[in-house]
Amino acid sequence: MNKRIGLIHSNRIAMEVLNKEIIANLKGIDILNFLDESIVVEIRKSEGINPLVKSKFTRMVQSAIETSVDLILVSCSSISSLTHSMPANISVPIINVYELFFKEMVKGESRFLILGTGSSAIEAVKNGLETESSNTKTKPLIKTINCMQNREKKFLTGSDEYYQNIALSIEDILCEQNFDKVLLAQLSIIPSIKFLRKDLQKRIFNAIPFAIKHIKRVLY
Repeated sequence: MNKRIGLIHSNRIAMEVLNKEIIANLKGIDILNFLDESIVVEIRKSEGINPLVKSKFTRMVQSAIETSVDLILVSCSSISSLTHSMPANISVPIINVYELFFKEMVKGESRFLILGTGSSAIEAVKNGLETESSNTKTKPLIKTINCMQNREKKFLTGSDEYYQNIALSIEDILCEQNFDKVLLAQLSIIPSIKFLRKDLQKRIFNAIPFAIKHIKRVLY
């Protein structure tokens, strides 16, 4: 019998990216998606997680539980911290995409550059990396950059032009920055990697491969 995963999202593009990778890398999995894009709007408006965001998140978790999923995975970095605020007696394992990512990233590394297009996502990944570093008693250098902040021309989100523009911005940044690892703060910008030069692609890390490994550990 297939295992059933409930994926919680606040961004449609991130949902599509994650679904594609799970289907390609995990067999015997049924995916149920729970999407509420108003969460991102609310986070931007309140500049952080507020009670309404928590309520929306909790409702999606409850909906996933009611559909008898075997695991709940949260894809949005901006609300990833909420996975730790759920009751301890919750009947279904709930993890976020970034948990194992942070644990693996801090091993033996000291200089990180976090890139993203949204301030809440960038800050959430920075906080997660700092928390994991404190757990392992390491003190890495962490720098964050919004890779679209200084781009005047706007493109349709999710279009090839959009990803190409992000890739150009990343290339400009990496020409001036020297870090051990470059981390993407959002799943939604992962498609931009394919537009980077091959030598730069090797320096970019995203959370999905680690999330897939985490899913395997929990379900199998």
